[in-house]
Amino acid sequence: MDELESLRNLKLGELLVAAGLLTRSEIEGHLALAKFMGLPLGNLLVREKKLSREVLKVAIRLQTLISDGMISLQLACRAMRDIVSGVSQAEEILESLDSYSENVRSCRLGELLIDAGLLSEVALGIALVSSVESRKPLGQTLIQQGTLSPEVVGAALFAQGNVRARVIDYKAAVAQLKDVQFSPLAQIMQAC
Repeated sequence: MDELESLRNLKLGELLVAAGLLTRSEIEGHLALAKFMGLPLGNLLVREKKLSREVLKVAIRLQTLISDGMISLQLACRAMRDIVSGVSQAEEILESLDSYSENVRSCRLGELLIDAGLLSEVALGIALVSSVESRKPLGQTLIQQGTLSPEVVGAALFAQGNVRARVIDYKAAVAQLKDVQFSPLAQIMQAC
């Protein structure tokens, strides 16, 4: 796996270790406990007072921006350290990240499918809840629910990858996906 691919799949724990907020052994221990308790790692870290809720929000937002190729891991780590050391407030960082991401389009799978008219917001919400509960990727959940065909999800993931790799822009990805045929159940869900 190359460095770009590993950043696209950067886990929350890896970001926290890279930023120096927790050690690898601390993350491994908390991951085991989180799995045992059936909790997401971030929620457990807040519960155990290893992170504040505000720091967790920023970390998750930074994780998404790194995954989307919008900021570097180094910049994200510096932002995390600034918050923890008190140099910056979490609210300031979140506001600047929101402002930044409005100018540089993120490419989240659900947003891409909605913008292409292949999925309704209601269907996305249902799939996201199921995805979180089953701990499976959104695309896999959409296929298993019968909401979208494997071909549509595959095309969307391909388009998403091309946007993140800067091969095409977001609007071109949406235009390509609008031509994709989708399953009858997806047509029904689109009407919801």
